[in-house]
Amino acid sequence: KESFGNIVAFGIASELDITAKKYTHTGVNEENALSIGFRPEGRDNEFYYGGLDSELPFSITISSISDTRVQGSFEGQVELDNVIKNISGSFNVALQR
Repeated sequence: KESFGNIVAFGIASELDITAKKYTHTGVNEENALSIGFRPEGRDNEFYYGGLDSELPFSITISSISDTRVQGSFEGQVELDNVIKNISGSFNVALQR
């Protein structure tokens, strides 16, 4: 069986341009809609979620963004079946248009 390790997926939806700054979800967010999902290695069909309708706090910090790359970090809490996990990490990904 193939395993992909830990998977973290997150999104920022905003009516304004996404720029280099900290985006924070505190349960009530007027400017941006943030979402995050975390799947631990070996738990193929179980995702921990946060954001949108959740009251769990987390943030995504974009340290740099260009036409080709986005870099930054994330930290906060996600939940699955009333179990809350603290997660954090960094990212450096290519953008495709």
